Amino acid sequence: MLAIPNRFSIGGRAIEVTFNENLSRDHEAVGLTHFKNGTIELQPSVEWYEQADDHIQHTFCHELVHCLLFAISENELARDEKLVDRLGMVLHQALSTFEYDEIEEDDEECDHGCA
Repeated sequence: MLAIPNRFSIGGRAIEVTFNENLSRDHEAVGLTHFKNGTIELQPSVEWYEQADDHIQHTFCHELVHCLLFAISENELARDEKLVDRLGMVLHQALSTFEYDEIEEDDEECDHGCA
């Protein structure tokens, strides 16, 4: 399961992630990125608009791709919803399927770049 952060930084800009229960009513969208304002808004699952956690996570990845593209000044690509959605889909798939080996706390040396 992919955990959605409360905030993160990209391209020197702090981004705050919020949930807006009326987003789909007010904007007919389940996610919005306001890169200049440093916000991502997501529609949570509510009684009148139910959606699976997996869908909300995909929406977050979609909005994150918008941020990534705006951060590198690829504004035209950031507005290409087809591209952004496809990249968001594969990003979500990759992040959701990461597997980690358990590291024993007694290990004095780490071969994986651990601090």
